[in-house]
Amino acid sequence: LDLGANVGFYTLLAGKLVGSSGHVYAFEPVPRNLQYLRRHIALNGLTNVTVIEAAICNANGQRRFQFHKSAAMGHLSDNGQVEVNTVTLDHFVFRSGIAPNTIKIDVEGAEFSVLQGAREVLSQHRPELLLATHSRALRSQCLDLIAAHGYTVRVIGTSDGDGADEFLASHHERSGGGV
Repeated sequence: LDLGANVGFYTLLAGKLVGSSGHVYAFEPVPRNLQYLRRHIALNGLTNVTVIEAAICNANGQRRFQFHKSAAMGHLSDNGQVEVNTVTLDHFVFRSGIAPNTIKIDVEGAEFSVLQGAREVLSQHRPELLLATHSRALRSQCLDLIAAHGYTVRVIGTSDGDGADEFLASHHERSGGGV
């Protein structure tokens, strides 16, 4: 699952990696990004990707979305310019019957909200997580929540754990394997 797919860099990478035996679900709420995402998928001939026009968070329904001058940095906000569909990861996974083995979360400040709406997924499916956090407070909240679900976390890209904002997380029962 690619949460916060933007224009599809990780979606395309994942689509190539899983090949014909896997499937990628790319979640993106921003209309401009959705156009590029779909175009990039088509240009790369990927038939194993499904785009879902929604933001993942801790509640199903609709929320306002605040655009940013950079299309990669918008976020859910009560003062947003446009209304977008929202869904919890638990709702999506258990309603669709999909058992995710890897989830990339890069949602510009809604990381903790995403994880709150994914408690059952984390407990039952124990997917590998690629998590980008966007503040020190969110990093702490997110790491505490996933640790409570039995995950071990490794820092990506820096040896300074206090300054890190990207992480790989594996459930203790799965940590013997690769990501």
